[in-house]
Amino acid sequence: MSWYLRFHLLVALAISASVADLALGRMGALPLPATLLTVLMFSSLAAIIVLFDITGNFGARTIALIRYNRFVLTPYLSFAILTLVLSMSPGAYWGEGGKWIYIITYGFVLFLSALIASPIPFRGMTTRSALQLPLLLLIASMTYELWNPGYFSTEESRPAGFAGNSNFGALAANMMCASILSYGRAGSVKRDMAWLMATGMGVLMTQSRSGLLGFLALLIYYLFHYIRSRPFTPGELLKFLVAVTFGVVLTGWTMLYIFEDSGLFKDRKTRFDTFMESGETDDGSAESRLRRARYAVTKITEAPLIGHGTAFTRSYKGQPHNIYLQIWVNYGLIGLSLWLFILGSAWWTFRKNDYLPGRGLILVTFIGGFFSHNILEQHPFLICFGIMLGENFQLFERARLLCARPAAAP
Repeated sequence: MSWYLRFHLLVALAISASVADLALGRMGALPLPATLLTVLMFSSLAAIIVLFDITGNFGARTIALIRYNRFVLTPYLSFAILTLVLSMSPGAYWGEGGKWIYIITYGFVLFLSALIASPIPFRGMTTRSALQLPLLLLIASMTYELWNPGYFSTEESRPAGFAGNSNFGALAANMMCASILSYGRAGSVKRDMAWLMATGMGVLMTQSRSGLLGFLALLIYYLFHYIRSRPFTPGELLKFLVAVTFGVVLTGWTMLYIFEDSGLFKDRKTRFDTFMESGETDDGSAESRLRRARYAVTKITEAPLIGHGTAFTRSYKGQPHNIYLQIWVNYGLIGLSLWLFILGSAWWTFRKNDYLPGRGLILVTFIGGFFSHNILEQHPFLICFGIMLGENFQLFERARLLCARPAAAP
């Protein structure tokens, strides 16, 4: 049965974490809506694992996993319930078949299923390591669009791969990269650097300014913990920083060479062209986002405590591109407090075991939230978040069992 669980999880990750499900959905190649298909794939996997746990161990592992992560699960579940309650508000958006009313609830089920599925081993690797596959697929789909502009994306001048939207694609790549890095531990520096370079290339392809900001934050976070974990002499530290600088420059020059040779950059004016000509990168989107943010603030002042209702921002054109503003508009200060509590309690939970991949994911998510309004609907975040919390629990369990082991007789 273990081989089936591995295969099931790999297929689910390849389709959903890479957001290939969204691309297939846009092409009309899926038998079900992408979100529903993803929830079914992960929830069925979680159900099998829980069933085996109940029959073999009376559900002890599942209960311990949920209890350990209760400070994250409780506010998240409360948030999902709040969205259902506020769906009865006059401003709640029931259009498009009501799918936006239940999207947070679907997200919670997906997150919980990924959390339960996290202990599946992969021959010496952790479940977290399996996230390398969807990240590779997402970056490959971005690269494909350099020579086939607009194949997946809504904007031909900015490759996004399966994500369809370049900012979403960059954020998804950053989230998965933050999750798979080992932060220089256990001799994994070369692998980490390879994934950082690959992700950096993918983010540069999208020309996403918010994605680049999130990637730079992740890179600084990685270097800080790598340097802190090693007794560098001043000379060694200087050599290391020079090597990192060389790697960044090499990545940049490699991307420029690829860009110049691709069909996308030969036939279209991109943000890179604008930057080289005038030093500017804004194509009007910054002013548009600022205008949307001001409108969101206006709506917040109208109903600051409980908001206007579930998915209210879907009822007008121009969402705020900021999850903090969007939650405040829809669910009020109560909803915003719950979201911040989810992030804060997750950071605290990861910090207890010094689990750097989990904290890296929260860092990227926190920064990305200022530029993205739909993180709680994004499959990469929900899947990575569940897996990170599950593996953090396994670290705790191993440490607890090690402490409980009787000392060897003298």
